[in-house]
Amino acid sequence: MAEAVGDAGQRAGRRWDVALSFAGAQRDYVAQVAAVLKARGVRCFYDADEEIELWGKSLAEELPRIYARESAAVVVFLSADYAGRDWTRLERRAAFSRAVAEAGVYVLPARFDDSELPGLLPDVVTIDLRRYTPARFADLIVEKLAGLAASPSPAGGRSE
Repeated sequence: MAEAVGDAGQRAGRRWDVALSFAGAQRDYVAQVAAVLKARGVRCFYDADEEIELWGKSLAEELPRIYARESAAVVVFLSADYAGRDWTRLERRAAFSRAVAEAGVYVLPARFDDSELPGLLPDVVTIDLRRYTPARFADLIVEKLAGLAASPSPAGGRSE
């Protein structure tokens, strides 16, 4: 049984511990990651879970706020599908603009394939998602957030 991570969003002064930016083609994988993160007590922005909250709002205003100001970190799920989509471009630009303005790690890139992404420098280390189940990748996110002091160390075992 996974233990709760705690209310890390309040500790970091952010609404979300992590926001997930992805293309719709990878929704199944990302939904599984989001479910594990939430089960571990991580405050995770995953669009499908916020449908009622976002209903009627302007995404052109809401997404930059979420990805640049309200999240302690952003996981960018890179793929050929991701690079060319309008909404992912908006999310990516918001996240990258904050990364430029602040020192430290903020954008956490993870790859479904070897596609290039405008704005992502070649020396930034990425995680290869072809090597990880959604549950194991969620564990990596929890570990990284703990290392960034965005949340306390996980108290339970790993999901596999």
